[in-house]
Amino acid sequence: MGLFSSVLIIVSVLSLVKVSILLLRKGSDKRANSLLSVFFFIVFLYSLQGFVIEAGYLKDLPWFYIWPLPIYALMHVVIFFYFNSILDKSITWKASYTLLFIPFLLAIADVFLFYLKPDTEKIAIINDAILNPADRFEKQYGLFALKEHFLMRSAIALLTICLLWFKLPFFLKSSINKETNNWLSAFLALLSVVIGLTLVLSVEKCFPEEILVSTHSYTVLMSFMFMSSFFLVILPFYFPIAFLNFSSPFSSPDDIKRNKLSKFSDGKIIEEEKEKYGLHVEWYNSSLKKVEVERLYLSPKFDITILASYLEAPVHHLSYFFNHHYGISFSSYRNNLRMQYAVKLIEEGFLVKSTIEALASECGFASRSAFSKTFKAIVGQNPKDYFLEVQNRFLISKEEFNPI
Repeated sequence: MGLFSSVLIIVSVLSLVKVSILLLRKGSDKRANSLLSVFFFIVFLYSLQGFVIEAGYLKDLPWFYIWPLPIYALMHVVIFFYFNSILDKSITWKASYTLLFIPFLLAIADVFLFYLKPDTEKIAIINDAILNPADRFEKQYGLFALKEHFLMRSAIALLTICLLWFKLPFFLKSSINKETNNWLSAFLALLSVVIGLTLVLSVEKCFPEEILVSTHSYTVLMSFMFMSSFFLVILPFYFPIAFLNFSSPFSSPDDIKRNKLSKFSDGKIIEEEKEKYGLHVEWYNSSLKKVEVERLYLSPKFDITILASYLEAPVHHLSYFFNHHYGISFSSYRNNLRMQYAVKLIEEGFLVKSTIEALASECGFASRSAFSKTFKAIVGQNPKDYFLEVQNRFLISKEEFNPI
């Protein structure tokens, strides 16, 4: 197995891991999660097919050759809508977006024309790809040769990336979530490198005179592209926000122990963001302050629909507000308030005469297990351990604690 084949199979496996994590782990933005999982699935499929061809396994899997071509032509489309779903917090269809699908439609046409060919001609094309993998780009499948599809989707992908670079600075200027900003910037930068290298390689494929690079330079560029692809699939591991799409509002467990809602209790919002996308930020902050004072979040039925009804505001506006201005989901906002209240009760001696089940019910939880799990995730300790810490701090008698 050569170096390129090894990198391809590693990229393929890591991409599949990303897809699994994104589908199994719940984030605050399901649409963005879904789009990112589709992107990594396409990377998985592309890398796996590349491995099958480069490693010489195509003779055993001849069916795994032509049909994925339209799927690869959707990669830049998925990236475009992924970034738009975060930058604009919505996806509004425009007629101009149809241009993004041109490579996809042409690829479908060529796959259709390929399967209309006589069996002998189809077998000859596949056998040639098995015997001469490097020459497969020259084959005419229908309207275009594979190298022309390669060039077309690379060129449109680069234009898509340029458009996103134009939009990204406006988002970074207004966004308060640094984790999201860093992830989007790093992801788009690495995508730019990969797509830029892909475009150079595709142009070289279409010009046999090697007017762009020499044979040696072509090999070097291929190496850079494979390594860039490898870094692209490991990048999300350095940015957990890519999987969650929100970050914790607390800088450490000590914040909640001191009853500090670091990002939303003081209602400080940048002046120029008073109204954005129809949202009156100051009004939302003052309204949520009333919710916190009245402790509506302690109701077991308290969800974003009930909150929207109470505030007489659209649910999607509230969802956008929490994600954009607080950098968290509604459920995280609610759980943080509940845990703040739980910490307050524990420090006031609630567990001296009451049980953890009673504390869970008091904080809006239906079960002790759900309460304890949430408490530990946010505070960093389970309720019993935190109470023992409070005992030591305030010299409360341990014999009076009733954990049952």
